[in-house]
Amino acid sequence: MATDFRDKGGAVEDAIGAVASSLERGETVGILQLDSPAADPAAVLDPRILRLGMHAGARIVSLKDAVSTPAVAIFGNAVLTYLPHTRSAIDAERVPIMSADVGAVSREVCRAVFGTAPDEESPRLG
Repeated sequence: MATDFRDKGGAVEDAIGAVASSLERGETVGILQLDSPAADPAAVLDPRILRLGMHAGARIVSLKDAVSTPAVAIFGNAVLTYLPHTRSAIDAERVPIMSADVGAVSREVCRAVFGTAPDEESPRLG
């Protein structure tokens, strides 16, 4: 599950809810912080995601960590706008983008960073 967990918007609320629900079901969940320059420079990570990150089923990951996963769910496509178009060490079979709008930039960045285009039928929020 990926977003900028410093933000105060709905995407963060949705991501935190999805992480909590997945952990409650006994799933292993990767938490990926994607920094957005649009966030307030003084902003800090939401304390709820820090608590969830301490759960036995949670894995805090970065774009440099070698991870193979069935899916990387991106909450809010705005965070993709700021990612460098460089291949990460994360290998994802699917990349659903939980956003009201999945545009061409999101598709291009997902291909570059995660090695796959986002799901065409990504759930739409909003």
